[in-house]
Amino acid sequence: MPMSNAERTNRTDWGREARATMRGRCMGCGTKQSTHIHEIERRSQSPTRWAHRSNYLLLCRVCHAGAFDSMPHAEQLAYKLFWDPEHYDLDAWLRLRDPELKAPLRVMAGSVTYFLTDLRCKFDG
Repeated sequence: MPMSNAERTNRTDWGREARATMRGRCMGCGTKQSTHIHEIERRSQSPTRWAHRSNYLLLCRVCHAGAFDSMPHAEQLAYKLFWDPEHYDLDAWLRLRDPELKAPLRVMAGSVTYFLTDLRCKFDG
């Protein structure tokens, strides 16, 4: 399904802000490379609701085509929380695929925190 103008603007604005904040670094590996916007919840899984700032990561080609392609959602959301806490919103993200929140435990905050601990060790030393 093609993006609407509002979705394109939301995604483009977030990408511009994230690139400025990250200073050209990838949110996956931290290297300075050309980056692309990655959707944590794929458009195919949420074709009418995927365009939300809580759903985006800025990744280099290697991360985008590699580990993040099959990484659990909780781990990807930990990267979101680590690099872009302003736009991290687990409830909003869960509602992308499940607007009525019938499966609120699909990804739990504790799982995100578990992966976040590893990320802090990886990037903060």
